[in-house]
Amino acid sequence: MKLSTREKKFIIVTIIIILLILYYNLFYRDFHQETSAIANDIQRIKSDLEHYLHAKNQIKDLEDQISKLTGNAEKKFLIQDDNLIESEFLIFLENCIKDQGVGTRLRFEDYKEYGDFSLLTITLNFETSYSGIARILSGIENSHLPIIIEQVKAQKKQADLDNSSYNWDIEAVLYLMIFQKENIS
Repeated sequence: MKLSTREKKFIIVTIIIILLILYYNLFYRDFHQETSAIANDIQRIKSDLEHYLHAKNQIKDLEDQISKLTGNAEKKFLIQDDNLIESEFLIFLENCIKDQGVGTRLRFEDYKEYGDFSLLTITLNFETSYSGIARILSGIENSHLPIIIEQVKAQKKQADLDNSSYNWDIEAVLYLMIFQKENIS
């Protein structure tokens, strides 16, 4: 049987198409899927690496901030031992109120231990002017001592005959944090 040129070309084209289909199904599709999976893995690893480097920088920044805060805490919380309240606290309160108020009364009420530190509850009473309230409380808040202002009650006094500028009765409940020296590192 003799094939015409046209049939030969058709057979060659058919064989080429069959070979291309076989190549695609047997080799190229698996190869393409593997390369796509590898490209996706590379992209994921690159993203993870960038995230890790960013997180590492954030961790370094946080460690620096913790170190700074620890240094500040050590300066701020260096207080005496368990049962001794230094006169520094009393002098500090007197300096906060000096020239701003009169009639300072101080009551040490409660002492509770919480593991590494203790809280001493202090009630502070004094008379002051309206502007003196903010100055005194600001001075207490900005203390180098670890003081928490829990509650402030202000009551305006009745007008006196002497027209005193100290016309507010103030009662403030404060907590002084006391750390034991052996617990501070």
